[in-house]
Amino acid sequence: MQEITIQNDFDYSIVSTETAYRLKALSNQLDGVYQNYQVEVGGILYQAQQELANYDSGIFGNWLDSKGLKRNAYNYINVYKLLQNLQNPSEREIFLNQPKSLQYEMSKPSANPALNPQVFDGDVTTHKKYKELERKLKESEERNKQLEEQTLKQEVIEKKVVIEKVPEDYEATKNLNSDL
Repeated sequence: MQEITIQNDFDYSIVSTETAYRLKALSNQLDGVYQNYQVEVGGILYQAQQELANYDSGIFGNWLDSKGLKRNAYNYINVYKLLQNLQNPSEREIFLNQPKSLQYEMSKPSANPALNPQVFDGDVTTHKKYKELERKLKESEERNKQLEEQTLKQEVIEKKVVIEKVPEDYEATKNLNSDL
């Protein structure tokens, strides 16, 4: 199945007013179908996946192949599952109005949960911006991890130095304690 690109460049002035009105209504219906297509398909695929979960591995993939759906099946399922978890109606609406590539990124199981709120707040509106922020966040997390490791190593070294450093008057104190 291929993604459908919506174009809004039809000139309704070339048809009668009545026809233009009916075409606009049909266009709105199509837009709704396009918007809900991957969610509906994702729901069906999710049900099939659950149905086949108890069978040997690979049977769901075989079923997808038989339907010609293997290429985007998991994207559709992930979108469906994310949408089911969105309780806020405005977040659902915002999510459904995002480009499909951004919806796929947001709904991946590996997606960073810190990024999705930025989409819902309107700070991120493109797949490219999402990936850029994802990369920056990952780099920041890696730097923080390296700093934590360095700090931990430094603390261990400092503790070793403190433990291994014997005071100069240790022997004198030890002798004094034994005399007492």
